[in-house]
Amino acid sequence: MDENATSIISAIVAIAGPVITIVGFVVSYFAIRTTFKNDVRKIQKEKIYSKIEDLPYEFLKIMQNIFDSKDDQEKMLVATKKLFDLEYKIVAYGSKDAIKICCYIQERSFSSDIIDPFETMAAFGLLISQLKKDLTDEIMLPDVFYRITIKDYAKCGSRVVNFSNDIVDKIELDEGFRIK
Repeated sequence: MDENATSIISAIVAIAGPVITIVGFVVSYFAIRTTFKNDVRKIQKEKIYSKIEDLPYEFLKIMQNIFDSKDDQEKMLVATKKLFDLEYKIVAYGSKDAIKICCYIQERSFSSDIIDPFETMAAFGLLISQLKKDLTDEIMLPDVFYRITIKDYAKCGSRVVNFSNDIVDKIELDEGFRIK
């Protein structure tokens, strides 16, 4: 081998080591940066989930308190205040669809129209179902909530189901919440 070829090979070997090291460093940097960003997102989601994980259960308890305190204004006032506190928590930490349902409930509550109690129940059933979906990625039909809370579901269940499906359409919720 002549001297020029040996010099070229020596130069390539001398340059290849640092180039490979630099490329390895750049690849490692971007991989670590991506992993770090994903870990930060995961921690943020876990913090949010910890703030909303009890909300479906709390809503069920408050709704039962409201149903049980129809004749007791003081109990109704306490339950309503707790309900607003939970709605504020949803607005602060909830998903886009959970917030849309809360806004719908508030708009209907403050409207001058007379509100059918089954419409309110339909909205809360959807909210509980949405919160469950946010936490578990499972869609639980709001029908389950209605069957538990409406004593004469066989008679008037179709009214709440109709309201529920109307709300799904009005505020463009996941079609999986539609009760067939």
